[in-house]
Amino acid sequence: SVAAAEQLTSSVAALDSKLHEESLHVEALVEADQRKDEFMLLLAHELRAPLAPMQMAASLLSSGKSNEKVLRATSEVLARQVKHMSSLVDDLMDLSRFAKGNFLSLANTPVNLLEVMAASAEQTAPLIESRRHELVMALPDRPIFMMGDQMRLVQVVTNIVGNAAKYTNPGGRITLSLQRRGDEVLISIADNGVGMSAELLRRAFDLFSQGELSSGAQGGLGIGLSLVKTLVELHHGQVSATSAGPGLGSEFRLRFPLLEKVPSVRPATPAVPLTAHSA
Repeated sequence: SVAAAEQLTSSVAALDSKLHEESLHVEALVEADQRKDEFMLLLAHELRAPLAPMQMAASLLSSGKSNEKVLRATSEVLARQVKHMSSLVDDLMDLSRFAKGNFLSLANTPVNLLEVMAASAEQTAPLIESRRHELVMALPDRPIFMMGDQMRLVQVVTNIVGNAAKYTNPGGRITLSLQRRGDEVLISIADNGVGMSAELLRRAFDLFSQGELSSGAQGGLGIGLSLVKTLVELHHGQVSATSAGPGLGSEFRLRFPLLEKVPSVRPATPAVPLTAHSA
């Protein structure tokens, strides 16, 4: 009968739809598993990379033949590599906490975002200088405040600026800006780096996601932007990424609720000039 045929057609369509959903789910799992495997290889490389200079530094120190200049240079190498490894371990620990649902207990105090910008510029200065980038800071004359955890907000901005430095060929330009937009705070980090395809933009904040590198770019582990997204959302904010395409640079925007009632505090002394910083 016609009714039976229609019912059969409807059942087949529903089954096809279900099979398609399952197929997409399997593809997503396979892709996630592949990204995890790539992450483990990169993690092993990132953890091994500092060992060679640390081993050389240890050999120099144990030889007993080093003069003061060599000792100072060796100590700087050790400090730099230990800092790098500590940063990796800290990110991995945060990642583990988030994965288990053990979200951090964030401070909730008035934060002067000019201080956040200055601290982020200071922390990323060695990377930016080593890659001969120019960091331009477009900041307001007066402080802008929001409620949150200053240390974690510095981590967020530093992570994105660091990514911009890594995914921009040497001699590039990175712009860090802060402004008020109505009842919101807008932070923008833009670069003229390798850019992102539409597919990469779609999964930019997924765990273990990484972009394609040009010959002069230097990638990361693919966990930083996932942590950024989590921390931004814990601050009741939003983060987004845009790019005109591969080779055309990228821009990341952070939006947070503005703190209208500004606390009475003395002006912060920035660690770096607030107008611009050039490597």
